[in-house]
Amino acid sequence: MRIRKTITCVIALGLAVSFNLISSNELRRAYLKKDHQTLSIRKANDPDISAINQVLRLSKGYWGYDEIFMDAFMEQFALNEKYLQDNTVYVMQKNEDIVGFFSFVFHEDDSLELDLFFISPEYIGKGYGRQLWKSCCSIACELGVEAFILWADPNAEGFYTKMGCKKIGVKKSSFLPNRYPPIMQFTLTQKDRK
Repeated sequence: MRIRKTITCVIALGLAVSFNLISSNELRRAYLKKDHQTLSIRKANDPDISAINQVLRLSKGYWGYDEIFMDAFMEQFALNEKYLQDNTVYVMQKNEDIVGFFSFVFHEDDSLELDLFFISPEYIGKGYGRQLWKSCCSIACELGVEAFILWADPNAEGFYTKMGCKKIGVKKSSFLPNRYPPIMQFTLTQKDRK
């Protein structure tokens, strides 16, 4: 039996957004009606890797990091086929273009970490991050956890705080000396489980 629930809400700038929440075996779609463009969230697959890594580099670079930092960052965090096989990765598409993505990693103690969460720079500040966050929370619920953690770029801490995350500590950066990005936790609520 297929379970469907449609939720409609209004976001800043008066955009009406409808979500079709579908059982986990089906493609999740959110339709954003503006200029006849469709926004969808779906599980990532191998052909997406290049586009995902492009979003990763552009989004991280949005904060003004130099090329040396960005090269080191990409060497450590660029996705590959093994990463996709071992973890939960979803992409956000606008028409045919990947404009954002997120990934979850389970640790040995069964805790869940939001390992990566990135939006292309041209979509930052336009409601796409919030859309991706809602999908991220829905997937976390399906994974059967009560909460998840993330290691935030200090420049994105404000976004995660707005989404409801709480700072629970810091972790020394492996890239920049004397830098301690925040470790944050998000606790799922009944609203996230709908």
